[in-house]
Amino acid sequence: MGPPPKPRTSKPIVAGVIILLAGLFALGQGMFLMMADNAYMEGIDLTAFEDEGYSVDEIRDLLTACGAIDILFGVIAIIGGAIAFTRKHYMLAMIGAVFAILGFGFVIGSIFGLIGIILLVMSKQEFE
Repeated sequence: MGPPPKPRTSKPIVAGVIILLAGLFALGQGMFLMMADNAYMEGIDLTAFEDEGYSVDEIRDLLTACGAIDILFGVIAIIGGAIAFTRKHYMLAMIGAVFAILGFGFVIGSIFGLIGIILLVMSKQEFE
C-alpha cells in the first residue's frame, strides 16, 4: 500500500477566495488612486502640502506610483489566491497572501490577507 491519502478540507478553497478578494480590493484601491490623480486633484485644497514644499505635480506622481504598486500587489494576490484553489505550490499561495496584506486594499484587504495566511498555514499538509 502507499502512503495514506492527504486530508482534504475546504480551508485552501476558503483561503483562496479570501486572498482573491483581498487582491481585488488592492486592485480597486490602485485604480482609485490612479483615477484620483486626475479627477479629484482639482477640488482638493492642497495648501498644507504646498506649505511643506510639495508641488501638485509631485503629489500626482506619488498617487500614480502608489496606485501602480497597489495594482501590482493586487495582481500578485489574485494569482496567489488562484493557486490556493489548486492545492499546489504552497509557497506561491503564501506569497500571494503576503502581497494581499501589503496591498492594503481599503484596509479590509489586509485583514483578508491575514485570515488567508492563517488558513493556509492550517492547511499546509493539503498542498503538494
